[in-house]
Amino acid sequence: YPETDDYGCWEISGYDGNNAKANQKFEALYAALRVGDIIADSSHMVVVLSKDANGVTVVEGNRGGQVHWGLRILKESLRRGMEAVETVY
Repeated sequence: YPETDDYGCWEISGYDGNNAKANQKFEALYAALRVGDIIADSSHMVVVLSKDANGVTVVEGNRGGQVHWGLRILKESLRRGMEAVETVY
C-alpha cells in the first residue's frame, strides 16, 4: 500500500481505464488488496473474503437487514466504483 498519513485507509476513487497513470495506480492497489480488507464505495462497505485476477468475493452486512456471504465483485466493477480501501494489516 502507498505510504500515507491515513493509517490504513487509501483513497482510490476515479481510476478508469482511460487514464494510464490512474489505471496503473489502481492495478498496484488491487495487487496489494488482501483478505480482510474493507472496500468502500460512496454508500456501502464490504469485507474481502478472497481475491483472484478477475475480482473479489466479499461479505456485506446490513443489506435488507441481513448479512450476505459470497457476493462476487468483478475487478472492472471495482475499478469504476471503489472509493477507498481500509486494511487491518
